[in-house]
Amino acid sequence: MLTWSLPSAVRKRLQGHLQADERLLWAGRPDRRRPHPWGRTLVLLGVLWMLVLLTSSFFFLGRLSDGSSQLEFSHLFTMAGATVAGMMLLTSPLWLRGFDEQITCAVTSHRALVMVEARGHAPHIVSYEPDAVRYRQLVTGRDGRGDLIFGPPSSGEGRGRYPGFESVRDAELVDRLLGETFP
Repeated sequence: MLTWSLPSAVRKRLQGHLQADERLLWAGRPDRRRPHPWGRTLVLLGVLWMLVLLTSSFFFLGRLSDGSSQLEFSHLFTMAGATVAGMMLLTSPLWLRGFDEQITCAVTSHRALVMVEARGHAPHIVSYEPDAVRYRQLVTGRDGRGDLIFGPPSSGEGRGRYPGFESVRDAELVDRLLGETFP
C-alpha cells in the first residue's frame, strides 16, 4: 500500500492541473535523508572561496600596514560582497532543503507529472506521457528511497530539467505502480 501525505492545499492545486477523466493514484515530495546531491559540492566551493578570500584579505591587510596602499570604500564593498557569496555557498544545504518542499511528484491514470511551485509564480508542470514512463530506470538506496528516471518529458518548457522523481520514499512500490498503470 502506497502511503502519501500532502498538505490539502497542495493536493487541491495538483487536482486543478488534472484533466477531467484523470485520477490521482499517488503523489509525494522528495524525502531526503541524505544530503542534497549539490550540497556537498557547493559547500566545498564555499570553503575554497573563503580560503581565497581569507588569503587575499591577509595580503591586503599586509599592504595596508606597510603604508603602500590606502583603504578605499570599493575594497570594503568587494570584500563584503565576496564574504556574503561565500557564506551563501557554505549554508547551501539549508536553503536547498527548502527547494524540495516546492516539488510534488504524482502518478495519475494517464501520466506521471512533476509540479514545481515557486513563490509568486504559477506552478510549472512537467508531464511524462506513458511512452516516457515505460522507459524508466529505478536507482534505489539502502534505505528504500530512490530516483525514478524517465524518458524525455512530453510537454513543458523545462525539457530535461526534471529527469523524473527524485528521492522518492518507497521507490520500488512507486515503480511497481507505474508498471501496473502503464504496462
